[in-house]
Amino acid sequence: MLSSLSPRSALIAVSARAVSVARGADHRLRAHWAIDGDLAAALQRAGATISLLPPPEADRCREQAHRCLARADGLVLQGGGDVRRVARAGDPVAEGPGRALDELRDGWDSALLAAAEGRRLPVLGICRGLHLINVVRGGSLCVDWAGTEDVTCHDDRADYGSCRHPVALAVDGVLRTICRTDRLVVRSAHRHAVGRIGDGLAVEAVAEDGCIEALRAVDRDWLLGVQWHPELAVDAAERAPMQALLRHFVQQCAVSRRDAGVPA
Repeated sequence: MLSSLSPRSALIAVSARAVSVARGADHRLRAHWAIDGDLAAALQRAGATISLLPPPEADRCREQAHRCLARADGLVLQGGGDVRRVARAGDPVAEGPGRALDELRDGWDSALLAAAEGRRLPVLGICRGLHLINVVRGGSLCVDWAGTEDVTCHDDRADYGSCRHPVALAVDGVLRTICRTDRLVVRSAHRHAVGRIGDGLAVEAVAEDGCIEALRAVDRDWLLGVQWHPELAVDAAERAPMQALLRHFVQQCAVSRRDAGVPA
């Protein structure tokens, strides 16, 4: 029950990611909707209680999004497959075996984002979540940044999360304040990257190769997307600022609940 949560246990809704698993005698691939284990652990260390939200049927996304977020204090759009809604921003839609699941998740995450914005809930987008936020706000994506020459390593398909690189934080950005530094070392796993910046968004971080690494909303409280994966930090030096970011997000969710008059 939400009323039993302590002030440090904000209820965070997390959009589920698709994991294809071979099951049955025919070994047919079936979709399982999940949360990345490292992300779950990192959010729990930050004081969150997690509610995982798998997508409903496509024509029920809007209705279910409002229902699922009715008790939530914040929303995380976690990583996963490519955003296929790039066609909205004038770019080609990427093909691939996971396209149907990615498109289903595009619709679901877009509905969740709209519902969260309507309730003024804090929102954190991670990797794919950053892309979705940017596209929904009218921005575009570079569909194969990782394949561009002379760029920082952003994706290693043979070793997920092994790409490690520095990012510079914006002088007037919130990340500098939260992480108490002007530079982070992050772990990335992405092909797409932010192209044209969406309406009402400002750059929070940039990689050495010019890749936009974080965006925040300037027209509302606490909507932030990061290109990297905070949950993949492996040592104390990497983990400290990432946990500071997640703790700040969870604390903002608790403040949002209090301001909305929801009992702690």
